[in-house]
Order: sequence, then C-alpha cells, then structure tokens
Amino acid sequence: MTSTTIQEFIQEVVQTKGKPPYIIIYYEEQLKDIIQFCSSNATHPSVLGIDRTFNLGACYVTTTVYHNTNLMRKESAMHPIMLGPVFLHWDGVFTTYHRFLSHLQCKLEDSIVGSQMSGMNLVFGSDEEKALTKAVKSVFPSLDLVLCMQHISKNVSHHLIKIGVEISERRKIMDTVFGATGLMACKEEYEYLKKAMELHEKYVNEVPTFANYFRNLTDKLLENVVKSRNKNKWIPLDWKNNSYESLNNILKLAVNWKTLKLPDLINRINNIVKLQLCDIRRAIHETGNFKLAPWMAKFAVKHVNWVKKSEAEKENVYRNFMKGPKKLNSHICSTDGGRWKNAKTQKVRF
Repeated sequence: MTSTTIQEFIQEVVQTKGKPPYIIIYYEEQLKDIIQFCSSNATHPSVLGIDRTFNLGACYVTTTVYHNTNLMRKESAMHPIMLGPVFLHWDGVFTTYHRFLSHLQCKLEDSIVGSQMSGMNLVFGSDEEKALTKAVKSVFPSLDLVLCMQHISKNVSHHLIKIGVEISERRKIMDTVFGATGLMACKEEYEYLKKAMELHEKYVNEVPTFANYFRNLTDKLLENVVKSRNKNKWIPLDWKNNSYESLNNILKLAVNWKTLKLPDLINRINNIVKLQLCDIRRAIHETGNFKLAPWMAKFAVKHVNWVKKSEAEKENVYRNFMKGPKKLNSHICSTDGGRWKNAKTQKVRF
C-alpha cells in the first residue's frame, strides 16, 4: 500500500497496555453505505452483519457486511455482498468490541460523513457470541438485533446431543422449533408466546432436561428474532448470516488460506474493498458483474458515452449514484397501513 492509501484506509490505531495495537480500517464510502442501507427506515434496507473470523492472520478479524441494494448481480439478480468496516484485534472480550463499535457510533453521528443518525435505528445481525452482542446493544441501545437462525439451530442441536437426547426425539424437537410449522414460523408475537408456552409444558413432561434451556432460548428468540422482524417486516423469518460466511470465504481466498503478517493482511483487505468500489463504478457504465437496480436506472451511462466523459464528470456521476435514491416526501400513515402525502402548505400574502 502507498502511504496515501494507508492514511485513507486505516482510520484508527489504538495502543493498549500489554497488547499489540487494535486497528480499524475502512473507507468513508463504506460508512456512508451503512447509513443508506442498514437502518430500519432505509428505502431498500439490509441487515448489517457483524462477526469474527479466524485464520486470516495473527490477530482476530471482525468484519461487518451488508447488501448493496442499489445493485444487482447480472446472473442471479441478487443484491451483492459488500465488506464494511473491519476491526483487527487480539482478544474477544466485551471491552474490545465496545471500542470498535464506539468508534463507528461516533463516526456515524459525526457530520464528517454528511449525515446524522438521529432517528435512525441500525439493524444488526450476528450469531450468539455473548461479548459481541452485549457490546452491540451497549453502544447502539435503540438498534434492532436479529440473530442468525442457522447458528441458533446448530447450538440447539449440539445442546440436545450434549444432554443425551436420542436422535429420533432430537429430530422431533428441532422440527417443532425450527420446522415449517414450528415455533419460529409464527409471524405474530402473541402466536409465538402461546406456542412457546405449550411447547415448554410439553418438554417439562417429556424432556425435562431440555425444559429450562428451552425457556431461556424462547426469551432470547423473542427479543432478538421475533420482535426485530416484526418491527422490520423485510427481514426473512429464517434470517441467516450467510452474507458473512460468503465474505469470510472471499477473505480466506484472498490470503490463500494462510495466516499473514499484519501489514500484508491489511493490504489484502484493502484490495478487496478497492475492487468492490471499482465494481460499483463499472455497474454505472454497464460493464462488470453488477447492474443497477431498477430504482437506480437513471444513473446508468452507456459505456460508449462513459469513455467520452472527463475524470471530473465520471466522479460527479459516481458521487451522485453513491447518494442513493431520493427519499420519499414525508408521509402520514393511514390506519390501514397506507401512506398519504402531506398536503403542501399554501403561502399566504399579507
């Protein structure tokens, strides 16, 4: 990396007594994307996935990921996965995660990113790592947190094996909780609570060693799955952090499945981010693997016209695209869930 790139990409280096420094890396565009895509009132929202990965270097790497919903893959029409801010650290304790998330919180509210987070609830998604989820809730108390159903179901299955539940009974329990007509298929909170109570009574009588675990599980699922998706109807019933897993594989391929020294690791991550920013530019002039979403079509430029533009003109098109679609005019919600436009105030001359 050049010294200029280092200054742009490395946002903060924190030295703590007795430990190597923590490093926070991202570009400003990634931070702006979080505001545009990962809040509950976004025009086309995405969950902001956050998780820790291993085997990339001597340190831990905690990444954030999101879907750029202004773009679509040409082959699948799916929104592409993007890497957000990355945290390089040396342990997985609450205070360490808190430092990273506090940095993001301050930057998101700072005028340097050209927007304010006032009234914007971020939507985070993660697995059940206690220190991380505790830090997320501490720094962003008004957030909506949704847990990965794939991780939860695996943890429940492992617990059932641990307490010695027979395989036939395990399958029945997993189906009654995670099946197509199971507990987690309940769309309304009252329906979920009723079914959870019925299942708890059933397990007290039939699988007593699982009953207490199940009660604690349903409390956690109520707060971090049911309520979150009821507030944000666009979140799938079985939301999974597959975006993180996919990007995790990309990161490991980038380092050739080897542990790298810190400068080399930062360089590889920087290359991935630079590539995704280039892919956005290519989509604007209709080349590369992505295309613009229908609501962003007005920003498209034919490639033959793009090459005729000056660098300043290209940059202007790119910057306007990165601002996203215009927000709808303020609305008043009707009782049936529809939207009414506010009437324009008439000017009166005296």
